[in-house]
Amino acid sequence: MTHPEAGLPEQILQTASNLFVNEGYHGLSMREIASALGVSKAALYYHFKDKEERFLAILELYLEDINATLDRILAQPVTCRAQIELFAEYVLTQPAQQRATIRLAMQESIHLSPEARRAFPWS
Repeated sequence: MTHPEAGLPEQILQTASNLFVNEGYHGLSMREIASALGVSKAALYYHFKDKEERFLAILELYLEDINATLDRILAQPVTCRAQIELFAEYVLTQPAQQRATIRLAMQESIHLSPEARRAFPWS
Protein backbone atom coordinates (compact mmCIF):
# COMPACT_ATOMS: atom_id res chain seq x y z
CA MET A 1 0.00 0.00 0.00
CA THR A 2 1.31 3.47 -0.84
CA HIS A 3 2.07 6.21 1.64
CA PRO A 4 0.51 9.58 0.72
CA GLU A 5 3.35 11.59 2.30
CA ALA A 6 5.94 10.18 -0.11
CA GLY A 7 5.91 10.56 -3.88
CA LEU A 8 5.15 7.51 -5.96
CA PRO A 9 8.67 7.24 -7.44
CA GLU A 10 10.14 7.09 -3.91
CA GLN A 11 7.52 4.56 -2.85
CA ILE A 12 8.27 2.44 -5.90
CA LEU A 13 11.99 2.44 -5.10
CA GLN A 14 11.48 1.61 -1.43
CA THR A 15 9.06 -1.21 -2.15
CA ALA A 16 11.12 -2.54 -5.04
CA SER A 17 14.25 -2.45 -2.89
CA ASN A 18 12.59 -4.57 -0.22
CA LEU A 19 11.26 -7.00 -2.82
CA PHE A 20 14.58 -7.24 -4.69
CA VAL A 21 16.31 -8.12 -1.42
CA ASN A 22 13.72 -10.80 -0.64
CA GLU A 23 13.14 -12.20 -4.14
CA GLY A 24 16.33 -11.34 -6.05
CA TYR A 25 16.47 -9.43 -9.30
CA HIS A 26 15.59 -12.34 -11.55
CA GLY A 27 12.85 -13.65 -9.28
CA LEU A 28 10.86 -10.41 -9.06
CA SER A 29 8.20 -9.42 -11.56
CA MET A 30 6.71 -6.02 -12.31
CA ARG A 31 3.33 -7.44 -11.36
CA GLU A 32 4.64 -8.24 -7.85
CA ILE A 33 5.97 -4.70 -7.39
CA ALA A 34 2.69 -3.20 -8.61
CA SER A 35 0.67 -5.49 -6.37
CA ALA A 36 2.76 -4.65 -3.30
CA LEU A 37 2.23 -0.94 -3.97
CA GLY A 38 -1.43 -1.26 -4.83
CA VAL A 39 -0.92 0.41 -8.22
CA SER A 40 -1.13 -0.67 -11.84
CA LYS A 41 1.87 -1.86 -13.82
CA ALA A 42 1.27 1.17 -16.05
CA ALA A 43 1.95 3.43 -13.05
CA LEU A 44 5.31 1.72 -12.56
CA TYR A 45 6.22 2.10 -16.22
CA TYR A 46 5.28 5.78 -16.12
CA HIS A 47 8.08 6.43 -13.63
CA PHE A 48 10.65 3.79 -14.67
CA LYS A 49 10.91 2.19 -18.11
CA ASP A 50 11.69 -1.30 -16.81
CA LYS A 51 12.86 -3.43 -13.90
CA GLU A 52 16.51 -2.78 -14.67
CA GLU A 53 16.04 1.00 -14.49
CA ARG A 54 14.32 0.60 -11.13
CA PHE A 55 17.11 -1.64 -9.85
CA LEU A 56 19.78 0.80 -11.02
CA ALA A 57 17.94 3.70 -9.36
CA ILE A 58 18.01 1.80 -6.06
CA LEU A 59 21.74 1.18 -6.41
CA GLU A 60 22.36 4.81 -7.33
CA LEU A 61 20.55 6.02 -4.22
CA TYR A 62 22.69 3.72 -2.12
CA LEU A 63 25.89 4.96 -3.76
CA GLU A 64 24.80 8.59 -3.31
CA ASP A 65 24.33 7.91 0.40
CA ILE A 66 27.80 6.37 0.65
CA ASN A 67 29.34 9.30 -1.24
CA ALA A 68 27.62 11.83 1.01
CA THR A 69 28.87 9.98 4.07
CA LEU A 70 32.41 9.86 2.70
CA ASP A 71 32.28 13.59 1.98
CA ARG A 72 31.17 14.30 5.57
CA ILE A 73 33.91 12.08 6.98
CA LEU A 74 36.63 13.54 4.77
CA ALA A 75 35.59 17.07 5.76
CA GLN A 76 36.25 16.35 9.44
CA PRO A 77 39.52 17.67 10.83
CA VAL A 78 40.75 14.28 12.04
CA THR A 79 43.55 11.92 11.10
CA CYS A 80 43.30 9.52 8.16
CA ARG A 81 43.11 6.67 10.64
CA ALA A 82 40.14 8.33 12.37
CA GLN A 83 38.45 8.84 8.99
CA ILE A 84 38.88 5.17 8.15
CA GLU A 85 37.49 4.22 11.55
CA LEU A 86 34.48 6.51 11.02
CA PHE A 87 33.79 4.95 7.63
CA ALA A 88 34.16 1.42 8.98
CA GLU A 89 31.74 2.31 11.78
CA TYR A 90 29.29 3.69 9.21
CA VAL A 91 29.46 0.51 7.12
CA LEU A 92 29.22 -1.85 10.09
CA THR A 93 26.26 -0.03 11.67
CA GLN A 94 24.13 0.25 8.55
CA PRO A 95 20.65 -1.20 8.81
CA ALA A 96 20.31 -4.72 7.47
CA GLN A 97 18.29 -3.47 4.49
CA GLN A 98 21.19 -1.27 3.32
CA ARG A 99 23.73 -4.05 3.73
CA ALA A 100 21.40 -6.35 1.83
CA THR A 101 21.20 -3.83 -1.01
CA ILE A 102 24.93 -3.90 -1.66
CA ARG A 103 25.01 -7.70 -1.38
CA LEU A 104 22.11 -7.85 -3.84
CA ALA A 105 23.99 -5.60 -6.27
CA MET A 106 27.00 -7.87 -6.21
CA GLN A 107 24.99 -11.07 -6.58
CA GLU A 108 22.41 -9.96 -9.11
CA SER A 109 24.45 -7.74 -11.42
CA ILE A 110 24.82 -10.71 -13.78
CA HIS A 111 21.19 -10.14 -14.83
CA LEU A 112 21.83 -6.55 -15.90
CA SER A 113 22.55 -5.43 -19.44
CA PRO A 114 26.24 -5.03 -20.34
CA GLU A 115 25.81 -1.24 -20.36
CA ALA A 116 24.34 -1.25 -16.87
CA ARG A 117 27.09 -3.55 -15.56
CA ARG A 118 29.73 -1.17 -16.89
CA ALA A 119 28.05 1.68 -14.99
CA PHE A 120 28.63 -0.11 -11.68
CA PRO A 121 32.23 -1.25 -11.17
CA TRP A 122 31.49 -3.98 -8.61
CA SER A 123 29.81 -6.17 -11.22
